[in-house]
Amino acid sequence: MAVPMLTVLAKSVDVVGIRIGFACFIFSFALLTGNPLSGVLLHQSGYLWSHAIIFNAVMVLFGCSLLTVSWAMVSEAKGAQWV
Repeated sequence: MAVPMLTVLAKSVDVVGIRIGFACFIFSFALLTGNPLSGVLLHQSGYLWSHAIIFNAVMVLFGCSLLTVSWAMVSEAKGAQWV
């Protein structure tokens, strides 16, 4: 879903590749650190799953809040509620 979203938000075709590259660069940090951090939390707690579940739930809520803020910014810039 990220690639179509970035394509729609681009002002011209010239910047689509740059936006996709930046998005992949940012996504890579989450993908490369999320699972190892969950594994460390799981191992340190004696394989108690609640620590990893709470960490991942907080990360999901943080991502949802960032999406909500970006939705509000784009809808304000476009002057329409539905983006």
